[in-house]
Amino acid sequence: MTTISLLTGLLLVMPPPASPPIESDPRWLVYEGDSDTNPGNGRRIVLVAGDEEYRSEEGLPMLGRLLAGHGYEAVVLFSQDPETGEIDPENLSHIPGLHLIDDADVLVLQLRFRELPDEDMKHIVDHVEAGKPTVGIRTSTHAFFYRTNPDSAYGHWSWNAGESGGGFGKDVLGETWVNHHGHHGVEATRGLPHPGTEAHPVLRGVTDVFGPTDVYGIRSLPADSTILLDGSVLTGMDPDDPPVAGPKNDPMHPVAWVRQRAMPEGNTQRIMVTTMGTAEDFSSHDLRRLMLNGITWCAGEDHSIPDKGLDASLTGGWDPTPFGFGTHRRGYTPESYRHGSPWVTEAAAEMVDERNAVLLRAIADGDADAVAAMYTEHTIVLPPVPPGEGSTWLGREVVRSNWKSNFDAGGLRWIDLQTEDVHVVTNGLVQETGRYRVGMTPGAVADTGSYAVTWKRVDGEWLIDRNVIVSARQ
Repeated sequence: MTTISLLTGLLLVMPPPASPPIESDPRWLVYEGDSDTNPGNGRRIVLVAGDEEYRSEEGLPMLGRLLAGHGYEAVVLFSQDPETGEIDPENLSHIPGLHLIDDADVLVLQLRFRELPDEDMKHIVDHVEAGKPTVGIRTSTHAFFYRTNPDSAYGHWSWNAGESGGGFGKDVLGETWVNHHGHHGVEATRGLPHPGTEAHPVLRGVTDVFGPTDVYGIRSLPADSTILLDGSVLTGMDPDDPPVAGPKNDPMHPVAWVRQRAMPEGNTQRIMVTTMGTAEDFSSHDLRRLMLNGITWCAGEDHSIPDKGLDASLTGGWDPTPFGFGTHRRGYTPESYRHGSPWVTEAAAEMVDERNAVLLRAIADGDADAVAAMYTEHTIVLPPVPPGEGSTWLGREVVRSNWKSNFDAGGLRWIDLQTEDVHVVTNGLVQETGRYRVGMTPGAVADTGSYAVTWKRVDGEWLIDRNVIVSARQ
């Protein structure tokens, strides 16, 4: 008995077997997981973005970054133009990389009316029919629609097909497309914990869920379902708008649930579904937490979800595009979304150029006050001096004083900055690295080197919060 107990304990703490390495390919994104970080421990999550309306091509890379922070290996696949490699959610049949689902621990789908070639669709079907964990977001209730090839071996997965008349949505997730219960684009959604299930692991730390998408109509869910969130239909699109009075919210329709689906082989499949999930919805911290908790529950790691839920703080730039047909951002590839909304990075690069121009003008004018105004009150600057010959500048006033002394002594009067990289850490924090040249008289270079700057947005203004300068002579 002791030996059996010991072996059982060892099995519980052993990390999951590593998935085979993924080949590098510009057609998909891979966020590396850490086998030593809980709860992911290197498990592979494959997220598939393919809907024309709700900007899954923006939301799923963001979730992938968050999952990687919790130790998961996150792979994000996209509907694409096969000729250009650009993301094209209006292409219903081309999603490269679906073979990577074969080794997925959890599959996350945000699809709408896809009609994939049978050889591609097989990877999704094999995962689901093997009883492996599956997550469906928003339009995945009507993920597939075999209009041009109804005789496909997978035609019964169409949203209105099969014995249930609801295809994959009804048979696997629990419901197919029914209707917009809330007024689409007019009445937003407040997600409320369903009475009696507040203690479910997926709801840990989930108390405030809001999204501009409307509540989907739900006729019924299977008996093996547990409702997590009910959708309160609001009178408008603002988080502070009150619920609609009357029968529309009595009863409320579910907007998140889980299933433990009995499979023919005797195993139980864990499924998590939310009918929220446009990219803008994921600006809700607790909806992001619901997804992280839910994926972790699907992976069988309920015990690893903290009492306050998994951290869902955003990383990278985040400025989601409003939902709508024909509104997806064109010209972007999967790599464009690696660090966040690419237009945020583009705007950050423009900001850096503009702010550097202001700084250089102040230096050329010998204006110490204007230079100091570029820094935060508690800035930290490491100047380019040999070890032991200088000290760290702490605070805006020290920056002003040191630059004034420099100008009074006829010191440096020009700087040339060559920005090499701009990285958006969060919407209010940007890191810049580059090379510099400085001099006291035009054309005479006194020093060269590299620099790193952390820009921080304070009351709407971008200021230098950290500045490390390394001379080539050091």
